[in-house]
Amino acid sequence: MTDNLIEAEPAGSGKTCAADEIWEAIGCVTRLLAPDDPVPTGMRLQQLGLSSLESIICEQQKQIAIQQQHIALLTAQTANQQMALERLQSDVGRLLACVDMRPRLIGGRLPTLSEMTQLRVQIFHTPDLSPAERKAKTEWSLRFTVWINGVRADEEIKGVQLYPGRQFAQTVANLRDEVPDLTKALAEEGADRDPEDLLIGMLRAKTRGKGTPYITDQVCLLRYHLSDRPVVGLSIGRESVEFQNFRPAAGTKAGRAKWWDEWVR
Repeated sequence: MTDNLIEAEPAGSGKTCAADEIWEAIGCVTRLLAPDDPVPTGMRLQQLGLSSLESIICEQQKQIAIQQQHIALLTAQTANQQMALERLQSDVGRLLACVDMRPRLIGGRLPTLSEMTQLRVQIFHTPDLSPAERKAKTEWSLRFTVWINGVRADEEIKGVQLYPGRQFAQTVANLRDEVPDLTKALAEEGADRDPEDLLIGMLRAKTRGKGTPYITDQVCLLRYHLSDRPVVGLSIGRESVEFQNFRPAAGTKAGRAKWWDEWVR
């Protein structure tokens, strides 16, 4: 017991070498984790004994670089697509502006001859109409295309129905006092003559409600069509124009015009 007491050191005066080693080791680890001088990642991993992570980190860095390139490419493509969309929107806007500037026909009426700079008429022949179709169409019909101040109107007057003289005269008689004197005179003349190669019709108005009433001061006459020498007369109020230099159109299929001609002021 006495020997043990003599060899023991007094309390508080023990060796400090172990503590110093611990603090020195802590200092080394601290310098490795946060060195004063920049250290390459690979070297730092080697110092920390984590060399196996170097290849994993390098591969991840490569993948990140590839993904960054993809992102940059997609960003450029998106910018190009956005520019193309803006150009398309601009082109559509200009096109719509041009359409808005095109003249319009009011209520399906033809303007006066003094307002028109060009007028095209097409003659259609559809002999195989069914009984149901004949309620809204006629075997011979006209289509008018109008230019005002050199600009084509945004709509055409289609399907102008044409009737034999007596049938047209009866239609005019049913309208009574709503018909101008000139139209009445044309109806009377058509009823008296009523040749097979004379057809007469009136344009129809376009309304917001139901029905398409006749435009009684705009009358069309088709003559000599059975002998392939068509002549079209058009009366607009007190003005009139005649088309007699018709040329063959692409009328070999259904829905195509048979002849066409133009009047130019």
